[in-house]
Amino acid sequence: MAWRLRLNGLGKRLSSNWSRLSEIYAKAGDKVPDKLPLLKNEANHKIRCGVILQSLKSQRQSAFLSALLSDVYSNDQYWHDQFSQRYSKRGPKLIRYGASLEVHRLDNSSTLYTLPSPWLQKHDIELLEMDEVSPANDGCHIYLGLGKALPAMVWTTLSISDTDSESPMGTREVNCKKALAGMRKLIQSKSNVTEYLKDLESSNFLYITQLLESQLCDKNHIMERLKHAVIKNIYETDTSISKYSQHLTEKKTIDGEIDNWAYKAHSALQSQLKPRLKQFVHGQLSVYKLHTYSESQLELKLREMCDLSRTSDLTEKINHIRGRLNLPLSSPPVWDMNRLHQRANAMHKVINKFIYQQFFKFQLPLILCSVLGVLSGQFSAYSMGSLAALGLVLGVNRTMHQWSAILQRFQTEVLEEKRLEIEVARGEIQTESNIKAENESRILRSKVEILEKLSK
Repeated sequence: MAWRLRLNGLGKRLSSNWSRLSEIYAKAGDKVPDKLPLLKNEANHKIRCGVILQSLKSQRQSAFLSALLSDVYSNDQYWHDQFSQRYSKRGPKLIRYGASLEVHRLDNSSTLYTLPSPWLQKHDIELLEMDEVSPANDGCHIYLGLGKALPAMVWTTLSISDTDSESPMGTREVNCKKALAGMRKLIQSKSNVTEYLKDLESSNFLYITQLLESQLCDKNHIMERLKHAVIKNIYETDTSISKYSQHLTEKKTIDGEIDNWAYKAHSALQSQLKPRLKQFVHGQLSVYKLHTYSESQLELKLREMCDLSRTSDLTEKINHIRGRLNLPLSSPPVWDMNRLHQRANAMHKVINKFIYQQFFKFQLPLILCSVLGVLSGQFSAYSMGSLAALGLVLGVNRTMHQWSAILQRFQTEVLEEKRLEIEVARGEIQTESNIKAENESRILRSKVEILEKLSK
């Protein structure tokens, strides 16, 4: 009992996967693959075999099913006589079991026959006589070709050959006309049973019917073959499957280009901006420049030293990537130097404030002390001059030390900010790329994942 429950659970999950696959095609607005509807609720579908004839109007071609479905022991042969005349009607013929003969014209120009045939009742299948295969619409689980050269297709197809030979030798040859004649002999008189059996044996009809029964009566085997055929057909005809593989390849390429851009941006930061910042810092460690440069001069010098116009190809590169992804174009923040230049004003104000503080809190008091010492006559002009000079030198030294610290901190902060801006730029385009890829591939990925589960 436990193993039966497990099998039932497995069957329900697989059926659910077929239903999900069908829903995915419906949501995407794509054409539903041939035969897929037959697998959504397979327990509710009766096995249908498509019998492919060379011509639906051929009496000879219709002899096979007339013989197969006959009931030689029935007292009422009216239904069989009527059924044997079906070749006079146009269009495909759908044949099912029924308690009595009924003939209905269907909307798709087909004719429905319900027959009290023992063969149909025993095997619980239905037959569809046709002259052309229509996998998308005929609802057939399996096909039987009767003497017609069939094109190569993925669907399970059996073939037999109707021959005029009195004694067919091939394992798939049958003389349908002779088999039907033998049955009519028995219908006319039960004393013709010997001739009836002889005709069935010599026509190879008995062997062919046994062969068909072995192929058509195992529903589970038919459904398994149909499932494999549906999956194979999807992989061969659904271009979105190959597009998904192409999409994954393109995604990897885009990711590689984004990483390559970030690598080049970091390289430019280390090889171009960092040396120029060092050169700027070194150039500004001058007492003369510190006390003579204005804020505008300092900003101008910074612009001259840190001009990165030659790195515009990196901007074009990331915008090219954005263009391929249909994303809004935006220059990478790392190459927007306006904020960098504006910080020169702030640095200049900080160091000027420090210079004034040094002068009024340290240098000016020492100078006043030196002047008062000389005026009082208690100290020599030389010693007081040395004290004033010492105050000036110490003040300048402290100022330069502070200026050096400001410039070094400026350099470190700028490099770290630019490094983070590169990573932010990479993260933004990577996130936008992932969102776009996810939106485009969600349905395709679901389709492929379900197909992979069903293929196992």
